[in-house]
Amino acid sequence: MKKIVGITGRMNSGKDTCFTLLSQRINCKRVALADSLRRELNPFISDKFGIDLFNCERPEKDLVRPILVEYARIKRRQTNGRYFIDKIDSYVRSLNCTVVITDLRHAAYERDELYWLKNELKGVLVHVSKYKEIDGKRVFSESPIQDERDNDPKMRAAADYLIEWPEVDDVSELGPYADKLLAFLEELK
Repeated sequence: MKKIVGITGRMNSGKDTCFTLLSQRINCKRVALADSLRRELNPFISDKFGIDLFNCERPEKDLVRPILVEYARIKRRQTNGRYFIDKIDSYVRSLNCTVVITDLRHAAYERDELYWLKNELKGVLVHVSKYKEIDGKRVFSESPIQDERDNDPKMRAAADYLIEWPEVDDVSELGPYADKLLAFLEELK
């Protein structure tokens, strides 16, 4: 049975890691709203800054992140949050396997990403948080992006499943979290 799984969480929380771990366990396809953003801006970023958005390290991407964030913010504002959704909606619906959307982040507009996932696609939302253990306490990092700081609490509150995992050097250590998520997904009809 086809399922739509949306993954949300702050920057660097492990959304793509969550997909990778799931894909090692089930047949699923990764889809990301930001891939459209990267396709649109890659020629400009490559020309002006010499950075390939599809093949760069985090420090390079962090250099141009303000451009990506502002462009996305403007496009979302112009379309009440639908710009990137409308670019991938028919593709997501056409897939005949479990679809994992790895970058759901917004619940600012009435029919935004959260609405799209839950009401239009009838999908489930998984919120991922990564922490460091400091003095016996879990410390979660803050996002440098205001939109993310505003939306993450809404997305977390709306999540059907929560993952809080530690920062690790070897992601295979996170396998048990993926196993539990998979068991949750298998219980869904």
